[in-house]
Order: sequence, then structure tokens, then C-alpha cells
Amino acid sequence: MQKYLFVSICILFFACSVPEYNTVPPDVIPKEKMVGILYDMHLAEGVIAIYPSKGDSNARRALGYYEIIYKKHSTTKEEFKKSYDFYIAHPVLMDSVYTNMIEKLNEKELLLRK
Repeated sequence: MQKYLFVSICILFFACSVPEYNTVPPDVIPKEKMVGILYDMHLAEGVIAIYPSKGDSNARRALGYYEIIYKKHSTTKEEFKKSYDFYIAHPVLMDSVYTNMIEKLNEKELLLRK
């Protein structure tokens, strides 16, 4: 009986702490902005994959694109890295970010196919 009581208390404790675990702190890039940044990064990586360069390495080109993306979204590489690490540590939030980003990519694909 004590075993079931202990398990019930643990479940209750973790269930109550889940929303706090899945909230984005103020020093982390918000989900909507993160979706936009990752969207642009995946588009840039797609361009690099389709049009490989002969002179520069693809990694060097990617870094150039990333700098433009950071500027576009008014962020820095360090802020992005810190935020990305936060989302990686919170899989429910990262799943939500990638779900929204994939929807955005699908919308763009449908628009381009018309």
C-alpha cells in the first residue's frame, strides 16, 4: 500500500511541475521567433545542398547565411545557441517549434507548387 501511495505522490508531483518545465524563460528566444529562425536556416541549408559551391566550403557558406539570418531576426549566434540548447533540453517545446516550422515549410511548398 505504501508503495502505491509513494508512486501516486510522485506522479502528482511531476504532473504539477510539467507546465513550469515547459515554459520559456524571458532570456530565451520565444517559440514563434525560433520557428522563423529555424525556418530560414533550413531554407539556407536547402539552397546549399542544391547549389554546392566549388570555391568555398558548404560549411563556410552556411555560416555566412546564418549571420544574415541572425541579423534578420535581431539576434546573435550566442543568443540562438543558448536558446537552441534550452529547447533541446525541453523536448516538448522543441517538438512544438519543429511542428510549427514544418507547417510553415509545407505552406511555402504548396504556394510554390501552384
